[in-house]
Amino acid sequence: MKNITLKTLTKYTKKKYITIWSISTIIGASIILYTLLFTKLDLINGIPTNKWAYLTIGLGILIIITPPSIINLIRQRRINLIDREIPLVLSELSDGTRAGLTLIEAIERSAKLSKTPLRNTLTQTLTKIKLGLNIEDALNITAKKLESKFSTHFIEILKQTLKSGGNITETLSTSAKLYKELLLFNEEKRTELRPYTFIIYLSFTIYLIIAYITVNQFILTLTKTPTTGFIALINPNFYYAIFFYTSLMQAIFGGLVIGKITEGTTKAGLIHTTIMTTILLTTYPLITG
Repeated sequence: MKNITLKTLTKYTKKKYITIWSISTIIGASIILYTLLFTKLDLINGIPTNKWAYLTIGLGILIIITPPSIINLIRQRRINLIDREIPLVLSELSDGTRAGLTLIEAIERSAKLSKTPLRNTLTQTLTKIKLGLNIEDALNITAKKLESKFSTHFIEILKQTLKSGGNITETLSTSAKLYKELLLFNEEKRTELRPYTFIIYLSFTIYLIIAYITVNQFILTLTKTPTTGFIALINPNFYYAIFFYTSLMQAIFGGLVIGKITEGTTKAGLIHTTIMTTILLTTYPLITG
């Protein structure tokens, strides 16, 4: 089931990714614009304070980011799966050439061992070569399909090995060991940085709790107390709105920071932005009562 899912989702090319994001952006932006233009906003200092208005704006933002965040999550998992498989494939190629096979024959044997994204792509590469495409051109196409930095280096190793000849077995064996060490280093780094994800989620949760306490226990108490002057002018809805917008900003940028820390790219953080925005939209109506 896992392989089927990954195989299906590898068909999301960059063009399709942009198309899906464009559609979700149009739908989400349309909802936001309709809310701003045709619904009651209850503006205070230029800020919409109507609860359903700002919740709908948040929903529009969620619609914009959800489809690309899901696609990017699956794409990132596919890339990680390919990267983890590269040392194994290099070891198999080394064993094949040690047994007397040519590099192309070794690639063909390795590609047939199981159905995974990397091996499926290698099978397609071999098909292109058999149909008459230049080996280097076929490998360049493969590098673009695999997307990750590790896979680009992997293809470059194959290209240089085919060009230079020499002790192919030793070159592939050394490369396999190097990739294993790099993968171990990356896994250790992810493990060390994982607590920061928890910290960002925790800070987001604490901020929502602070918002609830500040408005419901402090500001509402002040407004219910018979008084005059500045306190009498305090509108709780204004503070509800302010805390919502600041929480939304924290969800957006907090998620992107998680992606940058854990995977080295802000795109990987879109899924965390989606999760935190969903938490905000489902819990904030409870906060505002």
